[in-house]
Amino acid sequence: MTEFVTALLVQPWPHQSSRAEMDAFYGDPRGPGGNKVSPAWSKAFLVDVKSPWKMVFTADNGKVSPIKKFSFNKMAAPSLERVFDAIWEHYDKDQAAIEARGLHQYGGAFNFRKIRGSSHISNHAYACALDLDPAHNPLGAKTGRMPAEVVTIFKSEGWRWGGDYVGRKDWMHFEAVR
Repeated sequence: MTEFVTALLVQPWPHQSSRAEMDAFYGDPRGPGGNKVSPAWSKAFLVDVKSPWKMVFTADNGKVSPIKKFSFNKMAAPSLERVFDAIWEHYDKDQAAIEARGLHQYGGAFNFRKIRGSSHISNHAYACALDLDPAHNPLGAKTGRMPAEVVTIFKSEGWRWGGDYVGRKDWMHFEAVR
């Protein structure tokens, strides 16, 4: 398999705990009243991202839908595209290798919502977070199966991984924040 770059790239990601930093960097996604997304923000900050491998989303009812593209914040999209390219190269551009690791299972990206169990909006609401293979990497589980190489590739771009959380682990989750 092709080797990937492991040198940490310095990214200007904002501190997750600072709403001011998040809003300054990613824009404020809150619309009037703060309970839904701002259409102006969506137009200004959301761009389409495409994975180099085939991805699918499995709904709660079991229906599987192909994911051709998804919305992501324009400030983090170039980094995510580099991450995807590095993962694709690492697995020799082999769809079967991607699927064997569950990386084709899209769990979501942009979603204007609060953090589960919190009154603060999620990093998914800023469109700077992505979930992969939720079936095998569930929120709050003691362990997940996210490949170490994938975690390393995301971290090489300065991304934070939910498997490193001190409290409730989120093995599927990657976010472009500090």
